[in-house]
Amino acid sequence: MRLFRDLWATSARRMTFVAALVVLGAAGQAAAAALAGPVLVHRSGVLFVVLAVALCAVVVTDLTIGLVMAGVTADWSADVRRRLCRVAFGQDLSTLEGTPVGELLDRIDGDVYQVASEVRGHGVRIAQMTATGLLSTVVALVVWWPAGVSMLALSALLALVLRRPTQRIAPARMAEEEAQTDLAAVMEEAVHGQDDVRTSLARPYVLRLYAQRAAAVLARGAVVWRMSAWVTVVGAGVIRVGIAGVVLGGAWALAAGRMDAARLTAVWLLVLGFGMTVEHVSRMVPELQYAIGAWGRVQLLQDAPQEPAGGREPVEGDLVVRHLTFRYPAGGADSDRAPALRDVSLTFVRGRSYALIGRTGSGKSTLAKALTRAVDLPRGTVLLGDTDLLDLDVERLRRWIAVVPQRTEILSGTLAENVALFDPELLDDAARALDELGLAGWIAGLPDGLDTRLGEGGHVLSAGQEQLVAFARILVRDPHVVILDEATARLDPITETLVQRATDRLLADRIGIVIAHRLSSVRRCDEVVVLADGAVVE
Repeated sequence: MRLFRDLWATSARRMTFVAALVVLGAAGQAAAAALAGPVLVHRSGVLFVVLAVALCAVVVTDLTIGLVMAGVTADWSADVRRRLCRVAFGQDLSTLEGTPVGELLDRIDGDVYQVASEVRGHGVRIAQMTATGLLSTVVALVVWWPAGVSMLALSALLALVLRRPTQRIAPARMAEEEAQTDLAAVMEEAVHGQDDVRTSLARPYVLRLYAQRAAAVLARGAVVWRMSAWVTVVGAGVIRVGIAGVVLGGAWALAAGRMDAARLTAVWLLVLGFGMTVEHVSRMVPELQYAIGAWGRVQLLQDAPQEPAGGREPVEGDLVVRHLTFRYPAGGADSDRAPALRDVSLTFVRGRSYALIGRTGSGKSTLAKALTRAVDLPRGTVLLGDTDLLDLDVERLRRWIAVVPQRTEILSGTLAENVALFDPELLDDAARALDELGLAGWIAGLPDGLDTRLGEGGHVLSAGQEQLVAFARILVRDPHVVILDEATARLDPITETLVQRATDRLLADRIGIVIAHRLSSVRRCDEVVVLADGAVVE
């Protein structure tokens, strides 16, 4: 199983040590049950010492297993989270845009924590009890073979009866978790859009949708509960009937003179211990299935398609668009939707700036996504120099072509760290980039200059000042193509003047593409391209 392979790969030595301790503890527990009868009947000092050693082995191994597994699962969960973060952010941008943040957090944090917790708790207990049950059965075969055969028959019967019901719990649990994710998405969207919800009087709709999603969670949770309860009840019922039969059989053997009191006591203790073990396992298996369901969701993210890796290094040249027609993927009724771009042909030359204007939905932002491979392109439609964009390395291409979006995310850190995006090699260049943009006066007006704390609990920037940070982020990486996607849409006239000066410096000696609605934002561009319904009209 992939989960156990992952755990083993985390620390093979520690897992081997844990496996040895599990066997040692199970042997001690089985030996204690077998020796208790002879110690009580024969009052043997030697057997009493052996019994005490066996019980001490059970306690010490249990404590040691818990400590070691805590470290193993902590290391494992850290490694899995690291891999999941890499995979999550390695997905194509269109997939990331359509994935709620809460869902990614559930996969990377919540599900991994649940799996690690269940493995450390119920998983270890089930392994210990399974080993104890097997060794108890072997000892029972030696002490009184009918008891051992009965224990084997009970185990086979339970495995046969409970196998399918147990397997159905994990998919049902995954369905319940999907419903909970949908419920959380409704809550997240309602909180983020609370202003729109209130002003548009959409609260009844949101509450109704929330009630529907909550009802789905309860319905799927009830299915999981019924499945788990059935497994527990059947397991407990079968094992108790079997124990009663073995106890009565042992009493008959004693009365018939076929067994002495010491052996009978050992058999009863072995069978009772075996019964409690099986009953506890039957109760833990449904809980472990929850973890298996969580692990299934983790695997779905681990196996998520990734953006292509590798390719050529971008080279200097014009950015050329040739007869590009693009439509967003859709299914069902939207499969015949109109293309977002229709037969677009443009050439962007270094050292010149281009304005893309048009109404909302005209294809401006889609064209910007096409130039950075944020969407899947038809081969041969976008070229840098003589090289198809599809043949270039995506990471290097996005360092070559930089985009300043309408909204800038300010992170919790200093101004310099926000400009460098916490890259230590770029921290020294942050001041240079801000100065090159003509922002020395603005920095001097901040409480602590470049060391001013931004983000949660720090200095609050206006929308225009946030855009200045975005410009500096681009300049410090020295791209060859700069795309401003509605970068001045939220600016007041005073801040816009400062941003315009910074824009002129940012676009100098680069291919500049400015997407905007305001004429004041594009009047300094060398050429203007008008888009309508995905096509170039002027």
